[in-house]
Amino acid sequence: MVDSELLAKSWEFGLLCRRKNQHPNAIDNFRKCLSLTAFPPPPPGEAASEAASTPPWVKEFQCRFNLGASLADSHQPSLAIAEFLALLQPPGKAERGDYYNLNLLLRQLGHQDLAVEATTALLNERGLPVRRLSPPPPSPVNSPLNVCCVKYGTKYGPDYVNNLYQGVLKHTPDTPFIFHCFTDDPSSLHPSIEIHALPKPLSRTAAGWWHKALLFSHPAFSSSSSASSSSAPSPSRCLYIDLDSVITGPLQPLLDAAEFVPFATLGTENMMNERRGGGLNTSVMAWHSCPELAAVQTLLDAGFGKVERFIYKLDHWFELLLGDCPRLQSLADGPFVLEYKEMREKHGLAGGGLEGVAIVTFPLEPKPHQCEGEEWMRGRWTAGAGVVQAEEEVD
Repeated sequence: MVDSELLAKSWEFGLLCRRKNQHPNAIDNFRKCLSLTAFPPPPPGEAASEAASTPPWVKEFQCRFNLGASLADSHQPSLAIAEFLALLQPPGKAERGDYYNLNLLLRQLGHQDLAVEATTALLNERGLPVRRLSPPPPSPVNSPLNVCCVKYGTKYGPDYVNNLYQGVLKHTPDTPFIFHCFTDDPSSLHPSIEIHALPKPLSRTAAGWWHKALLFSHPAFSSSSSASSSSAPSPSRCLYIDLDSVITGPLQPLLDAAEFVPFATLGTENMMNERRGGGLNTSVMAWHSCPELAAVQTLLDAGFGKVERFIYKLDHWFELLLGDCPRLQSLADGPFVLEYKEMREKHGLAGGGLEGVAIVTFPLEPKPHQCEGEEWMRGRWTAGAGVVQAEEEVD
């Protein structure tokens, strides 16, 4: 006979201890919950998210997840991993929004391979043919470089796009390029920027970063080499940069290093906001367009409802498809890209010693407009940069 009152008290006290970082007490109470009752498996074919109320197998998922997280917080990674492994079987238990957090914790504990393998298997079981992509070695490209950014919603104003454009213009003097902005609001953008309308979000709850995937299948980067509709698309070379980035130096060394790589992006090693190694960070990406890479978007078109049950961050999606790609930081000597916090720690407010650094990214907080007064930002970012100012700088 299950003592329901003791079970409820142990659960609530476990959550309270976890919030207060009292990890040993949290661990004891979550273990007590698991010992007090046997949780029945989910009915065949019934997903937890489809249940009218919270069913018992969902409670077990939540209990084991919190136990695993508390073990991880108390520096017991092997025990934490054992609890997380239990969450993955049977698959019905894992069909929860909590899987987002499970993915994050597995990566932070150094088990990205397990997170990728489990997520790939869950999506394959649901009919989405997720696999590692193998883009071919790039062919020589004679067309201009495509520099891309995405502006969605109201988080970033037009000054972010115009500043990024001006930075690229200043630091690629010998490289012909076309600057593309994919946006739902083109107002006040510099007239030299090529504007593309964003499609509707993949779902009502999809975060704006998922729009970055459409760059890999967009016809602007796969033009035919002749008028014949049967001709193969000609490759184009692309560079994507997040809007909350500041161009600090010549981009050519970065472009040269990625010239013969089909796809490269940032690695998470030494990135202070990531707290993990071995992963990807898509704040900056360089690639050559090809049909194989189009799957980054076409797979989402085919089954985004399935993907968003298990994957929250776009970076984790790229880790499933392109997790073994080259990292931009390791393609050549020198830190091409730095996080703002890393830059501050190494070089201080003055930003001295930024030689060789092409881009400073601003994940999380602060953002460039909040740092405009710092000495190293002078001439690199201007709040309120609009069309008039941009035109004056170009002239």
